[in-house]
Amino acid sequence: MLKSMTGFGRSERTVNDTHYLVEIKSLNGQQLEINLNIPPLFTHFEFDVRSLFQASLIRGTVDCFYLVHQT
Repeated sequence: MLKSMTGFGRSERTVNDTHYLVEIKSLNGQQLEINLNIPPLFTHFEFDVRSLFQASLIRGTVDCFYLVHQT
């Protein structure tokens, strides 16, 4: 049985001259709350990202931070 919903994950990747960074933090909570911080270029994916979280989670607070940096 799952004891805690608290967690942190971070992933970075560089493809050609573009650096991608994704951080996801989760905390215990009674309701499911999803906070997305994504660049305006990727806002059309917001519904898909929220659907992925909702398919796997029932409750808790999830913060997702996505950064794209062109070098």
